[in-house]
Amino acid sequence: MIERNERRWHWVFTGREFRFADEHFPFAIIRYVHDSTENLPMHRHGFIELVFVLDGSANHRIRIPGEGEYIGRISKGDIFIINPDEEHTFLFEEGERLEILNVNFQSSFLDGTFVLGNDEVRVMDFVYQQPNLPLSVRFGNILKLDEEEQGAITGQIAGLARELQEKRVGYRVMIGLVMAQVFALLSRKYVEAQESGKLLAGSKARAMSDIFRVMGFIEHHFVEEIGKAELARIGMCSVRQLSRKFKECTGETVLEYIHRLRIDKARRLLAETDMRITDVCSLVGFNDISFFNKTFRKQMDMTPREYRDRNHKRTRETAG
Repeated sequence: MIERNERRWHWVFTGREFRFADEHFPFAIIRYVHDSTENLPMHRHGFIELVFVLDGSANHRIRIPGEGEYIGRISKGDIFIINPDEEHTFLFEEGERLEILNVNFQSSFLDGTFVLGNDEVRVMDFVYQQPNLPLSVRFGNILKLDEEEQGAITGQIAGLARELQEKRVGYRVMIGLVMAQVFALLSRKYVEAQESGKLLAGSKARAMSDIFRVMGFIEHHFVEEIGKAELARIGMCSVRQLSRKFKECTGETVLEYIHRLRIDKARRLLAETDMRITDVCSLVGFNDISFFNKTFRKQMDMTPREYRDRNHKRTRETAG
């Protein structure tokens, strides 16, 4: 049984207010019931959120810096992913009610989930490709499960909740295996919907869909050493085609994209923690502190230490 979370949204997730029960196992399941009597604020969080609509309907509002805002209808059977740091909320018309299941996890939870051959890379698409589509395409084409699929996913999530609550021997392994199955089933549904023309039909996103998969993989693994040959395999193209298509799609080279993601993560750590700069450097994927400082200055026009001092000063002034 998945208990309803009775807390009302007088708080706003910032990624720091929410704590996983076990920081070494970043995984949680929460059931919410909202209705038109509530005024739910825009909120964001520092983890990935899989949202499954169990019942009811509402408007879903999402805002992403640099992309804009989108408002679309969601209803029973819809399932979608909210990436870290994306602001969103639910808006209700008179008398509406929404019951949802949230499965929260850090990207590190996916490590080792997908061990794939060349013919199976599309099994990642619901997790790696779909969350990186342009905003209007992504939420204008939300995946909807039929009654049988809803029952199957609800049963699997209920099983995950039992494993998490009972914590029997091997529960982490069991949760990882079941989540891999959930992701594979959702990706199969997503890919089949694409192939039938129900998703991305006639859009530029369809033509660049393999690159969106590569982008998603990078966003989950940018702290690691990733070779272009591996990315080309995931993008189902040659290394040369990958470089051309990636620049056309993002306006950046693969390396520039990776460095930007690493510096973005470093900025958050510098602003929100007292972690040593050398440790931040290592944690975001840089092996050389001098190169980290150079890359940070190039993107932010200041050193990591200057960035931290400026943000800490702003925090003190706000608190005062």
